[in-house]
Amino acid sequence: SGLDNADATVTRTEEEALSLANELLEKIEAGASFADVAEENSDDDANAEDGGKLAIPVSGNGTYAFDFEETSLAFTDAGEISDVIKTQSGYHLIKADEIRIDVTEKQYLYEVIEYSTKPDSWEDTGLTGEHFVHADVQLDQFFQPYVSV
Repeated sequence: SGLDNADATVTRTEEEALSLANELLEKIEAGASFADVAEENSDDDANAEDGGKLAIPVSGNGTYAFDFEETSLAFTDAGEISDVIKTQSGYHLIKADEIRIDVTEKQYLYEVIEYSTKPDSWEDTGLTGEHFVHADVQLDQFFQPYVSV
């Protein structure tokens, strides 16, 4: 499952991870319990203990990797199991426990008013620069320009 949540001791190569994922898919297709296989083999400690169940349902809102969500949302029947899929986090097997359609979720719209204590960089200061010996324009960590005199 996920590299991001994998234990630091997981050192297999990509080829080994793909091979293992295909092997586990064959076990599940032969009748092994998805939950048992996940508990015994998942590198993602965040959900391995729960038999691979995700804490947050897949809803297409970007919580999970795009390919993971796309595959999950393509299921039409509960109990379906995906082929091995690859995301930036590694290889995954996905099982649809429950499919809900027309679910409305609370969504919040926030409006933000931001006040800055920084001076307006475009404000005319009246300085001409005629007395400067040296001036550099540099960028801060947010790539905003500032002048160093």
